[in-house]
Amino acid sequence: MDLTNVDGRVFYEDSIKVTLHDVYLMGKHANVMGTIEWFVMGENTFYRNFSGVVTKNDGQLQWERFVGTDNSAGSSGFVWPTTEIEGGNRAFRDMRMAMMNLDNERALALSDSLVEVDPNWATAHLGQMHYYWFEADKDNFFAAKEAAMSKIDNASRAEAHLIKSYDLDRDTRLSELRSAMMFAPVDPMVRVWYAFNEQDKELARDVVQIAWNRLPQNGAVNNMMGYIYMDLEDMEKAQLHFELFMRANPDVTNAYDSYGDFYAELGDNEKAKEMYMMAYAKDSTWTASKEKAEALK
Repeated sequence: MDLTNVDGRVFYEDSIKVTLHDVYLMGKHANVMGTIEWFVMGENTFYRNFSGVVTKNDGQLQWERFVGTDNSAGSSGFVWPTTEIEGGNRAFRDMRMAMMNLDNERALALSDSLVEVDPNWATAHLGQMHYYWFEADKDNFFAAKEAAMSKIDNASRAEAHLIKSYDLDRDTRLSELRSAMMFAPVDPMVRVWYAFNEQDKELARDVVQIAWNRLPQNGAVNNMMGYIYMDLEDMEKAQLHFELFMRANPDVTNAYDSYGDFYAELGDNEKAKEMYMMAYAKDSTWTASKEKAEALK
């Protein structure tokens, strides 16, 4: 390999470590997959996974194709769970998705199971607090929050502020959610919950817009944007977000219930009834959707 055109002064790192995970030979080419780590004073600064095609040209190896993804390009601006159980990240995402889609029974069931699997996991209690808050069950709500708070020393700052935001006082909720946004700036749940509590609808819109820019397919984000635009009397924008919610999340019951609210507000009772009954057909426990449909003339 010709290194005469390589100048070490362009590298400020002390060392670079390359780990090859796989080399697949394809005739005169090879597909190479690996990881590159850069270090300064023993500290890992960059971490890149790569895949590329290598060939030999005029006696020298060269890249014909190279694709790399840096860990720094991924987001650390979410509320990540502090747990070491296998599959914990996925289970946490499933619970939060159920919460954001108002699939409250499932959120509670997932929360109960996570609390049992990892008794030291503070944010495992989120689904419990969420369920009992919506049910206005104060005794169980306070019990779940007390359990979460007893484990808060094990939680990240973002997790701690999200837990504390589950409070009966609206100003406390907003204050804690603002703090959570400092440590999880693009987290959709934090931004949606903030907007849900914020009375200034233009501010609420701008807060959720940041989450939408990152996750335009997210159901809860589109749902919140839809209701905010209804409050702002921009029904065209509202419909865009309810439509996105339903198209990207066709299995989510709340997508149809929310679209029903939109059509009811628009005065299209037939379409509203259709959406409400689609929600009820998806999940017969959503009796409120059926009741809303029956109440329309």
